[in-house]
Amino acid sequence: MKVAVTGANGHLGANVVRALLGAQHEVIAVVRDSSNCKSLNDLDVQLRRAEATNANDVTRALQGASHVINLAAVISIDGDPDGLVSKTNVMGPQVVADACLKLRARMVHVSSIHAFSSDPDRPALDETADRPSADAFSYDRSKYLGEQAVREKITAGLDAVILNPTGIIGPYDYGSSYAGKMLSQMFNSNLPALVDGGFDWVDARDVAASCVAALTRGATGENYILSGKFATMKELAGLCERVSGKPGPRISFPIWVAALGLPILAAWCRLTASPPLYTRESLKALQDANRNVSSKKASEALGHSARPLPLTLADCYEWYRRF
Repeated sequence: MKVAVTGANGHLGANVVRALLGAQHEVIAVVRDSSNCKSLNDLDVQLRRAEATNANDVTRALQGASHVINLAAVISIDGDPDGLVSKTNVMGPQVVADACLKLRARMVHVSSIHAFSSDPDRPALDETADRPSADAFSYDRSKYLGEQAVREKITAGLDAVILNPTGIIGPYDYGSSYAGKMLSQMFNSNLPALVDGGFDWVDARDVAASCVAALTRGATGENYILSGKFATMKELAGLCERVSGKPGPRISFPIWVAALGLPILAAWCRLTASPPLYTRESLKALQDANRNVSSKKASEALGHSARPLPLTLADCYEWYRRF
């Protein structure tokens, strides 16, 4: 089949495109006008450029595809100061869904675990969990509203499923994602200290495999959480140390202590024009993360499975070492 992938040049996109080609599908790689496409170099794809929120651009770019995997999104751990998070993550899915409806293409919309409210005391976080409230962080709210935009088109007849991966890590991270930068620092003993808390980490290749499966499997209108393995920051650093042979941070701060340092960190980032190592949003995500994120539904419907975290980190180390 011919499959269009929006956001094809990103970390997950690079893995999805390779999974599709491995399954012998034709691939239309849709990227923004200004995107760097080195992650797609030497791959047998048809490259098309379009702005995710431009209806004419998107409809033209998706022309000829029987299936569409929508990955285009903006990730933020620091609010939405310029409105790009909301514009891309809410309007983008709406535009892609509308185009899919017009073109009669099945849509796989990749959202995020952040489209659900995380409760550390919940026995298991699954697809029945609450959704972010109106006062939730901008990114969390945008992922939920993006899903709602897709659901409006489902009501109008769109054939679509929604996937919710947890924290994505893995190879083919050409742009050094937030998680990738953190892992690189851990591998190279460049992270000065850790904070308490943790998150569920899933391999990008396992998410990609489930994206491919969702093209033909899964019920229209359903959400499927794609989880991996929960690890505290201390556990993650220990695994990275084992892989790289380089010592990890020996100091770990309670989250409330790290929060006290946010004003100083913000001032330093403004002075050096560097991205923040952590923010109020990222600390909250680590603090409130559920240790048991369930992929039972995705496992049964899509065959989703997660490889061991140490194996993923070993592959990450080799990737960042070479890249």
